[in-house]
Amino acid sequence: MIFAAVTDDGEPLDPEVAARLMTVPGSASPLPVGERPGLTEQALGAQTDRQRVAIERQVFERNARFFEAEAQKLDGWADDLKVGLEREIKEMDRQI
Repeated sequence: MIFAAVTDDGEPLDPEVAARLMTVPGSASPLPVGERPGLTEQALGAQTDRQRVAIERQVFERNARFFEAEAQKLDGWADDLKVGLEREIKEMDRQI
């Protein structure tokens, strides 16, 4: 989940603080006269976009590390198979 919140001054809150705010009981009230919800929506949209990009980057990096580890395992398996086959060939040559 992506949590985004801004202060009354328009300053973005840390995502962890925004998540904790969701545990506080509250209620909705009408906006004061002169309040511009469009700016708040823009700020929240920008904040959620930044968090989404950061999460996507983390997932990509984690997947790249996993892929590299699996590729190394496959390379090791192929090397072991090659050594085993070379031994069999040498044994067959010796028997011949």
